Amino acid sequence: MNNHRLTFPILLVVACTVLIQVHGWQFWIDQAGAAGPIWSVVLEACALWLWWHSSRLVRLVGALGTLVVLSGPLFVLSQPAIQAWQQAQAQHQEAVALRAEIASLEQTRSTFVANSRHRAGWLPAIERTQARIEHAQERLRTLTGQRHDLPIQTLARIIIEVLGLLVVVVAQVSAIRHVSQVVAERRAQQAKEIEAREAARRELDKLFDFSPAVEIADEQLFSSQEVNSNA
Repeated sequence: MNNHRLTFPILLVVACTVLIQVHGWQFWIDQAGAAGPIWSVVLEACALWLWWHSSRLVRLVGALGTLVVLSGPLFVLSQPAIQAWQQAQAQHQEAVALRAEIASLEQTRSTFVANSRHRAGWLPAIERTQARIEHAQERLRTLTGQRHDLPIQTLARIIIEVLGLLVVVVAQVSAIRHVSQVVAERRAQQAKEIEAREAARRELDKLFDFSPAVEIADEQLFSSQEVNSNA
């Protein structure tokens, strides 16, 4: 029996599985602690087993399992983009708060200036308020001057790794389906060979089987030959 049709697909399934597990373990460890690697391995084994079956419904469940397994590596690969987005959101909220603080301080300063026209002693309060305004404005300029976009190299690396991971998953599923089909074909061929051998054996049994009718006819022929010889 030739095994060349199975060697490469099996090696491909093993290599793809190892690569997916390397990227996925960190996610599952973060989610489930020490049991994370077990979750990752068992989920992928279940997905591959479901892909093995010929039923479309079972393979659909296998596709859902593959999506669950794939979510871990995709989450890990997209971490830089997620962190950049979270940082941008935090800085945006801080900028909004600073603008509100500056507007409030400017209104307070205006009140102090108006009061100073009628009564002395407001200068220290006005200077403290002005210092706070200038500090808030400097912080706001710093925030608005920062770029939150990912470096093009980092973004390109994330896209390439995600596309590569998708190619790996498609290759893994294709390989397991190929192995399943080859094994099914071999089982069908073996069943046909067994059936053919059984049919040949039955034909041989019929060929060498002497029925009672044939035996009776032979006895009658032998008896008539004896009668003729006696006569």
